Amino acid sequence: MILSRLDLRALLGNEMLQFITQGISIVKNEDPKLVPNIAANCDKVETFIPLLQELMSKDAQSEWTEKIVATDALRDQCIIGIKEVASGFSRHYVPAKASAGAIVLRAIEKHGNIADKTYNAESAVIDEVLMEANNVVELKNAITQLGITDWFAELKKSNDAFNTIYIERVKERGNQPQARVVDKRKEASNAYKKLMDTIQSAANLSDNGAYDVLITNLNELVSKYKTLLAKRKAAKKEKGEQK
Repeated sequence: MILSRLDLRALLGNEMLQFITQGISIVKNEDPKLVPNIAANCDKVETFIPLLQELMSKDAQSEWTEKIVATDALRDQCIIGIKEVASGFSRHYVPAKASAGAIVLRAIEKHGNIADKTYNAESAVIDEVLMEANNVVELKNAITQLGITDWFAELKKSNDAFNTIYIERVKERGNQPQARVVDKRKEASNAYKKLMDTIQSAANLSDNGAYDVLITNLNELVSKYKTLLAKRKAAKKEKGEQK
């Protein structure tokens, strides 16, 4: 059985907390001791709940947080897209293009999973990737040869947009705790994703029916929140058409 996924970045702060809390409750009720890693990852996710509650209580959710999440998603899409395109070229039937693809792929992979890093760490890594793309001759030539300069231009544009919004909001609020909220949101999202990956992997390797029950209940939770997001999107679209 396949575990449905939800991009937690699309949820508002209180919604995300509620979703994680409910997800953890489902896992614990079904028996997280099916596999030791499930219990360990479950506990790790749970540690974020009181911390996020405390941070969010100091500064309510705002349009700024929503913009931060949206611009971060754009640059994530770019960096993941570049990696996938380079990976495809690395298996190209033309040796020169395969070599160029491998060069670009190495330049991205050496930084680990960039999209999963905290906001500020991701900004710094992307800046480094862009600097190398402009100054390392071998990499610059490989990018040109593959015809993916537009991907790197879009990566710079989205990263610059993120940094501008992030810095402006921190200056406006003069509130370091709020800056921590967006970082902790991302860390919590990544921890929850890892928990779901562990459950899916364990289910794939087991014939224990308890996993099917667990995944069914988790999928129902995801379906509930996808409906919530769909209604919000429809409401925003309707509001925009009325202006």
